[in-house]
Amino acid sequence: MDITPKFYLRDRKAKTATSIQLIVNFHNQKLKYGTGIRIDASLWDEATQRPTIDKKLLKKLTLNSKKELSNIKNRLDTVSRFVEKRFAFLDEQEIRPTTDDIRTYLNNNLAWKLAMPQAKKHTLVSYFESYLNEMQSGKRTTDTGKQYEKGTIKNYQGCLTQFKDYQSKKRKILKFEDITMDLYDSLVEFFNNKNYSPNTIGRHMKNLKTIMRSALEEGLHDNKEFQRKKFKTIKVDTTEIYLTEKEVKALYDLDLTKSKDFELIRDVFLVGIYTCQRFSDYSKINESNIAITSKGTRVVRLIQKKTGTQVQIPIRKELDNILNRYNYNLPKTYEQRVNKIIKVIAKKVGINNREQIEKIKGGLKVKTTIPKYDLIKTHTARRTGITNLYLAGIPTLAIQKLSGHRTEINLLKYIKVTKEQNADILAKHHYFASPLQVAK
Repeated sequence: MDITPKFYLRDRKAKTATSIQLIVNFHNQKLKYGTGIRIDASLWDEATQRPTIDKKLLKKLTLNSKKELSNIKNRLDTVSRFVEKRFAFLDEQEIRPTTDDIRTYLNNNLAWKLAMPQAKKHTLVSYFESYLNEMQSGKRTTDTGKQYEKGTIKNYQGCLTQFKDYQSKKRKILKFEDITMDLYDSLVEFFNNKNYSPNTIGRHMKNLKTIMRSALEEGLHDNKEFQRKKFKTIKVDTTEIYLTEKEVKALYDLDLTKSKDFELIRDVFLVGIYTCQRFSDYSKINESNIAITSKGTRVVRLIQKKTGTQVQIPIRKELDNILNRYNYNLPKTYEQRVNKIIKVIAKKVGINNREQIEKIKGGLKVKTTIPKYDLIKTHTARRTGITNLYLAGIPTLAIQKLSGHRTEINLLKYIKVTKEQNADILAKHHYFASPLQVAK
């Protein structure tokens, strides 16, 4: 088996020392392994995947620094040899290798790694804090190399607070080896006692799995309990509504000229409906986003903040009127305020039919009915726009191009259509509307 171990810096843009990771691809498997070796990013050669041999750079270093670079190279060569040796042995024995086998073998044979103080330095919470600090500073980025959004960072901050609270209540410092199914059950019980919803609990568990996976890849532990199927991320469907075209028109026609604050919030929400975008994108549309296609179509052209996807949305009359009101530069609004005020405005125009919802609090199902306006939030705009486009007969592929969803499956989650509405749509299809042609 031809195996080529590769080495990468965990943070290529680091201004200080950063860790070196081993990556090995084999049999559709991928091993990420923290070598425990750190190097100044400026002294790393990506082409050779070893410390630099640039004479100009080396000339500026002290003798000890040069010796350290040589030591790093030797240790990386040792890692490579151990990897190749293990794969050769398994191949000879006709044993199919696994990532667990290679990881365990390296842990048991890399002497300097066993002696590393950082391998026992971090507790779960201290590593979580370090992870969060790197997210905030921009040192740690997403898989696509982008900095984390404020909302994501806030999500992790809330999760860290919960684990600190758990430690305090249980009078126990959580170590990596403590993350077992017993702890999973204890955490679920802890969150249920706080009357958290399943999705909130699931979000905390998802973050815990992310933290554990990152620490595993950095070689800080070898606990795989969090990868078990039973260690699941809980998620249940929530009551998500959309506004009908009639309700959207009622919002658009409402005269709010005497309350400019309410008018702006209503207008920003409608922009979200007419563009089918996320709040982080539709609330910041300005003059630079207005473009004309080669065929002369006026569009809103933007690159989505979350995914980096470019989308182009044709400008319908209502959207143009709203943008024109602000000289095509929407004033700044805050999502929390929009969530609060749009409910008041929706109530004013009579969007108040009762919606039955089912919540799970403390592990118990609770059914209740609340007025529709109380379920409206900023993301309702995106769902409303997408659903009404679908009901208008626009193909899902075209909607997907406009909304920026990467897959049709994800797009379909946004379309809120009842069985009755679906029947009405199908009735307009030529298969149902035309007489059946029988071949002779």
